[in-house]
Amino acid sequence: MPVFGDGGDSCCLLHDPRCRILLRQTRTVIAEWCIRTGRMYLSPEAKQFSFAAALEGHPVGCVFRECDVHAEDWPQVSALYGNVLAQDAELTLRLRRTDGHYLWCRVMLSRLTDGDGLLTGVLVTINNVHEAVAAQRVLAYRAEYDSLTGYANFPCFKETVAARLADGLDSPYALLYCDLKNFKYINDIYGYETGDHVLQYWADTLAAGCGEGEAFARVSADNFVLLLHCDGCDALSARFYAIERRLAEFEELQSQKFRLEMACGVYWIKSPADVRGIDDMIDRANMAQKTVKGLGGSRIAFYSEEMRGRVIREKSMEADMEHALAAHEFVLYLQAQVDIQQGCRVVGAEALVRWQRPGEGLIPPGDFIPLFEQDGFIVDLDRYVFQEACAYLAARRDAGQPLFKIAVNVSRLSLFQEDFVERYTQIRDRYGLPAGLLELECTETVMVENITKIGQVAAQLRETGFLLGMDDFGSGYSSLNVLKDLFVDVLKLDMAFFENGLTAERNRAIVSSIVAMAKILGMRVVAEGVEVPEMVSFLREIGCDMVQGYVFARPVPIGEFRPDASYTL
Repeated sequence: MPVFGDGGDSCCLLHDPRCRILLRQTRTVIAEWCIRTGRMYLSPEAKQFSFAAALEGHPVGCVFRECDVHAEDWPQVSALYGNVLAQDAELTLRLRRTDGHYLWCRVMLSRLTDGDGLLTGVLVTINNVHEAVAAQRVLAYRAEYDSLTGYANFPCFKETVAARLADGLDSPYALLYCDLKNFKYINDIYGYETGDHVLQYWADTLAAGCGEGEAFARVSADNFVLLLHCDGCDALSARFYAIERRLAEFEELQSQKFRLEMACGVYWIKSPADVRGIDDMIDRANMAQKTVKGLGGSRIAFYSEEMRGRVIREKSMEADMEHALAAHEFVLYLQAQVDIQQGCRVVGAEALVRWQRPGEGLIPPGDFIPLFEQDGFIVDLDRYVFQEACAYLAARRDAGQPLFKIAVNVSRLSLFQEDFVERYTQIRDRYGLPAGLLELECTETVMVENITKIGQVAAQLRETGFLLGMDDFGSGYSSLNVLKDLFVDVLKLDMAFFENGLTAERNRAIVSSIVAMAKILGMRVVAEGVEVPEMVSFLREIGCDMVQGYVFARPVPIGEFRPDASYTL
């Protein structure tokens, strides 16, 4: 029967007082089988384990019974039996305590021999490693699972996708990159706890919809990736909108009338030729997703090589933009503004920008302005255009040529810079230009966003001698409110008013009313996008001041502009 270590045979290590002190200090449990006596010796701490009370009558090869070891760990113990006397062994497993709970332990079995190498016994040492193993398991969990959703994380997803595609394509796959539109507002308005609940609900929805061979994961924040079996665009779109309907059922936001919407990009994997590195495929799906992220409602877009070409071109332009600015590759064009009440003569111009890019030629603003608005470079470009306009007017003055008003566009980002008015005033004063010669234009949409801020800027501009123009009037939904609360010098009618002509009486009535209202408020009115003489006659009749459009002049390089031109219709 087992003997506990407060006495016993002198051949047992437990009989050595120094060993017993060492065992207490290291909290090591030992079980020693002595061949000479045929007895098993246990240290007192072994009593906490169920195996200690059952050792009587068991050979050394069966120190642990199956009921003494966690079921998941028993196979490694069972495999060791039969070979325990042939070699040393080390195991990490869970041993059952007498209270029924399991404790992670490191178990080492060592052969004891005499001077001639003959086996004299077997020493089993047991150390508590429960906290260390628990910590390792937490780290292992974090390495494979998303801490918020509890499902496989992004690195694990990438390994899964790579493994499945390496086995060949048994059917077409679709790789999706999705995010929630306006998720930031959920956190800001309803709190981060609600935001977390949304993401967990979304993950549960995706998990419920995934079939065999499919996978998903959260990339970060509200970005998810999915690998789905799907035969075509229609079937995939149906699955996408089914998920969107489930999102709309999220109870915490239903009562707030806040509808969850998704933007999704898809990369098709239909043949071995479509299989690329997992990061490359996800990037392509993300490219597609970005094309619909700014559109209303839930949207899904499918990747194409043309789309990739546009993205590559945009990246190239971003890489070149600062050098291009320093090299004066951005060139100024002017489009005449013609006074139609005083004989169709040029009284001003709008400054427009083009990019004369080496190797590519002249790039229109629509190809780079939206990109620069996204990355913030538009602030530098706005200042550059304004400075070029000032330099042009100063050169005319120095040459004794008459000056005229130039309108320069100002982006949202520029207008909201803290030093906006100060910087623009410094540039103008550096060239010694008089007040009232430069008009700064911003769109109606920008003004609507923050009327209070715009009102403060407008007051500062007026004090420093700038004119303020509202561009694209009529393109938004709050035009009248803006005019009521904000003083504007020049009102520029959106070209959408003139796209289909003015044959409809309702259209004519609306434009007439706007011009009359602007006159009452002391504003000058410019109509842009005018292309036919009949429209000029109508605008003159209702009191519009100026026209800017192809009916008179197209934008031309600054050196070709004729400020003394007059036109006849």
